[in-house]
Amino acid sequence: MKSKRMITAVNSLLVSLAIFAASVIAAPQLLAFPFKAQFGATTVYSEPPIPTPQMATILRRSDVLLANTGIYKKPVGTRIFLTDGGWRWRAISITNHFAYALTRPVSDVVSGAAIFNRSDPKNDQIFNGIDSKKRSLSGVIAHERTHMLVRRHFGIFRSITFEHWKSEGYADHIAQESSLTQAEVDAFKKAAIDHWA
Repeated sequence: MKSKRMITAVNSLLVSLAIFAASVIAAPQLLAFPFKAQFGATTVYSEPPIPTPQMATILRRSDVLLANTGIYKKPVGTRIFLTDGGWRWRAISITNHFAYALTRPVSDVVSGAAIFNRSDPKNDQIFNGIDSKKRSLSGVIAHERTHMLVRRHFGIFRSITFEHWKSEGYADHIAQESSLTQAEVDAFKKAAIDHWA
C-alpha cells in the first residue's frame, strides 16, 4: 500500500514538474521577473533594472537590423526577457545554458518571447556564460528576432528543416556580428565541420 502511494506521489510530482517546465518555456513571465518596461510594441522583462534610454536605443538598433531581412512586416519577439544568467536563465534554457539567447517555436505562437542570458543593457552587451566572449545585446536581439521572422515567413515545420549553418548564418548576417571569429569560421570551413553538431 505504501509503495502504491509513493508511486502516485512521484508520478504527481513528475507531472507537476513537466507542466511547470512547459509553462515556463511558453510563458517565461511566470518566473516573476522583478522589472518590466514597455517600449512601443515590445515589453521587456528583466532581472537587473532596465535603463530606459539605453534599452530604447538597443531596440531601435535591433529594428533597423531586422529591416534588412526583406521579410520584416510587423514586430516579432515583442516580449524580451533579460536574465542575469542565474536560476531564471537555467530554468528557461534547459540544455542551452551556454547560449547567448534563445527562442522556441512554441514561444513564437504563445507569447512571442525571446530569452537572453547574462545581459548588460546599460552597455549594450550580453555574455554567453561559458567564456569571456560578449556580443552586443542589440545584435543578439536582432539575431533571435530573425529566427522568429524566418519561422513566421516559412512556417515552423519548414524552418526547422533548414540546416543550422544557414539558419544561424542568416541570423548572424542580419545581426551584423557573430560569436565566431573569422579564424574559427575559416577553420570550420577547412575541416568541413558544422560547429552546431
